[in-house]
Amino acid sequence: MLLRRITQHVKDQNWFAVALDFTIVVVGILIAFQITQRNEAQKDNTIYEQARTRVIHEANVNLAFANDFIDHALKYRQFAIDAIEQIESCNTTSDSDQQLMSTIEKLWFALSVDVQSDASNNMLSSDEFLDNLSVIDRTSLSTYNRKLKRIVESVNFESDYLIEKGVDLDIQIFTRTTDVKWGSGFSGFKLNVSFKEACQDPELRTLLFVRHDHVTYQLGMAEALQQASQEVLTALEN
Repeated sequence: MLLRRITQHVKDQNWFAVALDFTIVVVGILIAFQITQRNEAQKDNTIYEQARTRVIHEANVNLAFANDFIDHALKYRQFAIDAIEQIESCNTTSDSDQQLMSTIEKLWFALSVDVQSDASNNMLSSDEFLDNLSVIDRTSLSTYNRKLKRIVESVNFESDYLIEKGVDLDIQIFTRTTDVKWGSGFSGFKLNVSFKEACQDPELRTLLFVRHDHVTYQLGMAEALQQASQEVLTALEN
C-alpha cells in the first residue's frame, strides 16, 4: 500500500509527499529496530539474571553441604580420637572390645567434600554473561571460582593419596559381618584377638591415625568451602 502510494507520488512529481512517505518508512524501520533491540536486551538480561540466580543457588547448596559436613566431620574426628586414646591407654574393661568395634564401625566410610561449580563455571566461561557482569560481581565470582578449583584439586589429591596408601578396614585382628536390621547399620565388626592384643596391632593404629588425619584434612577443605560460599553470597546478594 505504502509502496504503491510512493510510486504514485513519484509519477505525480509530488516530491514533498515522496519525502514524507520516505521519512515515515525510515522512522518505522528505526522504531522496529529499537523495539527488536530492546526485546533482545530484555531477553539477554532475563537469561543473565537466571544464570546469576543459579550461581547464588549453587553457592547456597555448597554452603549448606559445608555446614553439614563440618558438623559430621567433627563428630567423626572425635570418634577417631576416642579410639586412638582407647588403644593408647589400653585399659581393659568388660566392654572395651565392644566399645572399640562400635567406634570402628562409625569410621567405616571415608568422608569427602563435595563441591558444585557448574553454574559459576558457565557464567565465567560465557562472553555473553561476562558482558553483563559488573566489575564487583566479576571479581567476586572469579575469586570464588578459583577457590572452588583449589578445593576440588586438594580433595582429589587427598583422596588419591588415601587410595594409594591402601589403608582400609580389612585387617586381620577383626572380621566384618553384614547386619541388615533397620537403623543398626550395615557393617558389624568383631575382634578376632583380645583387646590387649588389638592395642598393640600396628595396622589398627595406622588405620585410626589415617582416618583422623584424613577427616582433619577434609574438614579444612569444608571450612574453606564454607568461607568461600559465604563471601560470594554476601557479594552477590547485596
